Amino acid sequence: MGKKIFAVATITLCFCAVLNGTSQFSAINSANIQEAYIISRHRAEKIVDRVQKDRWLDLVVTGKEEGGGQIADYLIAKRIQEDRMQIQGLTEEKGVTNKTLPVIHELYLDGVALAQQYHLAMDIIYDYAYFLMSQKDNNKAMKLAQWLEKHHQNDFATEENKALLYNLLGILQRREMRFADAEQYYRKAISIWNETLLQQNPETEIKERGLGNSLCNLGILLCATNRTSEGEEMYWKAFAIRQRLAQTNPDNALFVWDLAASYHVMGNLNKKRKRFDEAKIALQKAIEIEENLTKKYPAVNEYECTLANSYCSLANLYR
Repeated sequence: MGKKIFAVATITLCFCAVLNGTSQFSAINSANIQEAYIISRHRAEKIVDRVQKDRWLDLVVTGKEEGGGQIADYLIAKRIQEDRMQIQGLTEEKGVTNKTLPVIHELYLDGVALAQQYHLAMDIIYDYAYFLMSQKDNNKAMKLAQWLEKHHQNDFATEENKALLYNLLGILQRREMRFADAEQYYRKAISIWNETLLQQNPETEIKERGLGNSLCNLGILLCATNRTSEGEEMYWKAFAIRQRLAQTNPDNALFVWDLAASYHVMGNLNKKRKRFDEAKIALQKAIEIEENLTKKYPAVNEYECTLANSYCSLANLYR
């Protein structure tokens, strides 16, 4: 059976290569053909990869049982990291679309299964939980986040991953209207970020971004639950962090995107306070940043989505 699957996948790969290289197709809707090739290539490679992985994993586990534990752990972690790299390559190349989404899920599930079974390279589980949240798949994201909280948080997780998980759980609890639980998780995340930032290291800016995100999320929650003064205090702390990161790292798309999000929140807060001119200025700044991001990174659908939201918020000022 494995040989049949491998043969079919190899034929598919050869067909895709011919399709991509045949000149007669290049003049006929070449963009669509290239897209079909990319998706087919990833699917075919995954079929071959799965057959090879099954055989490879049998050998690795056998070696682990016979005393080759360190080498086996290294190889398993390496395979998980390869799944993450394939996901990153696919999303950067084609973005998250209806065609790429099943492939991305498949890659994540392969890596997550190995990570859960062997408690290695657990970052991929955190990545997948956040990805599910970004896709509004709250139930699956919650199950994965709760699994991490139960099985991984206390003994194995880095401080950064603990904070990321608490921030994620805060978002998911807020979506379920469990505001008290959401607030507790946000505050846990903020506490961890503050403690880890006292230890200077090359990843300080990444941790500052995490702190800014958790502060902003908490600020929005507090404002939504009629604690506006405290909420705005949290928001302004987040804005200061995001503005500094974006100014010192203008080519970092995530830092710049965070700043746009802060301007959007600023617009909504000013609207709530009936400061409409200030709300308009803030939303226009968010739109300017998001328009630049969509031009620079057309494959990233999230930038277009937030741009559309900013336009809607600006339009609502005139209602």
